[in-house]
Amino acid sequence: MALRAGFTFLFWFFALLLLWLLLSGGEAWLSGAVVALAATLLGMRIGLRGPRRLRPVAVLRFLLFFLHRSLAGGVDVAWRALHPRMPLHVGWLDYPLRLRHPGARALFLGTVSLTPGTLGADIRDDRVRVHSILERVEPDLRRLEALIAALFGERTDKA
Repeated sequence: MALRAGFTFLFWFFALLLLWLLLSGGEAWLSGAVVALAATLLGMRIGLRGPRRLRPVAVLRFLLFFLHRSLAGGVDVAWRALHPRMPLHVGWLDYPLRLRHPGARALFLGTVSLTPGTLGADIRDDRVRVHSILERVEPDLRRLEALIAALFGERTDKA
């Protein structure tokens, strides 16, 4: 049991530290370590669990998708902002979420906001409220959900 708790602690600490380093461009790593430590300790206190088994291929697929869609999103939003007609299709979507693991759900909500033209606003029951400036965001959301499900060893198809 102590080994499992130690693995969970290390997993979340290094995952959060890596996220900090990616988002900050490697700046202020010491501050990132303090924040990652505090967040991990708080998470452990409220019962945060780690993935059952680390899946390196799933991690790589998720990271590649995340980096690609983040870059594409930045370019797309900049283009729309600079376009003379500003082609925006603003609206809200209640996306049916099939993820069960609390960490998977939190990761989904956090990363939705970093995909093109979207903002994850809330999770209520099994629905995620997503604000979007694009016409069709469901395919990206389904792909993101499937990649996160693979990280956590879940299936997203409804039985």
